[in-house]
Formats: sequence, structure tokens, C-alpha cells
Amino acid sequence: MKNNSLAAGFGVRPITWSDLEAVQQVIYTACKADGNESLAPTLEELAMDWRSPDFNPATDAWVGTSPGGKVIGYERNVHTIEELNRNGFRIIPAEDLLNGLCEIPDGKCVITIPGSELARGGGGARCMSMPIRRKKI
Repeated sequence: MKNNSLAAGFGVRPITWSDLEAVQQVIYTACKADGNESLAPTLEELAMDWRSPDFNPATDAWVGTSPGGKVIGYERNVHTIEELNRNGFRIIPAEDLLNGLCEIPDGKCVITIPGSELARGGGGARCMSMPIRRKKI
């Protein structure tokens, strides 16, 4: 999916079967960071979900893509943020970026946003990154 409202190099697209292992790993890492990796599906369980007649990979799941491993997440997801930091991601508060105290570095980083932005933006990080003007369907 081409999204002209995102910064160069960033995008959103439907999942593909080649994403299966990476998606499972992200789910596992998030569950582990929250203290219960047993909640994460195995690769086989996730594949079974994706094969369900009720699931359409073209419309039911999307992945955000970014150049060089950039992530945006809520600052209150403390365990997830800590796990990403242990895996080489630099943590940058969005407020610091907005106030000119730093720039987005080369390499992996997590830009943290306050949870209050969820209500202000009317949805999650994906919803808040969608264009305001959309084509009529």
C-alpha cells in the first residue's frame, strides 16, 4: 500500500506469508516483555490462524515498515520498551524530538509517545499515522 502521507521510507502494507516468522517473533517478544511468553502463539499456531477461512491476509492484518528499524510505541509499555532497549534500540521520547533536543538517529530506535495521544488521535499508532484525506471507496 502506497501511503504518500508518511515520511520517506515508511509504509504500511498487508502481511504476506514471508512475514509469518517475523510477526510471530514480534508477538513473542511483546509477550515476554509483559512477563508471559506462554501467551505467544507458536509458528504453527499462527500459520493455522492465517489459514482460517475467517482471516484474509490482504485486509485483516497490516505491518508498518520503516527505514533502519524505527519504531513508535507508547511510553507506558515499559516492559516492551525495556526489551527493545536490551536488543539495541535507542529510546527517544517524542517530546525531545518535538522540542529539538535530539534528532532521529541512524540505526534502531523507539520513539515513545504519551498514552494521552491515544485519545487525542482517536486510535492506536497505526490509526494516528493514516492520512486525513482518503480516497472515496
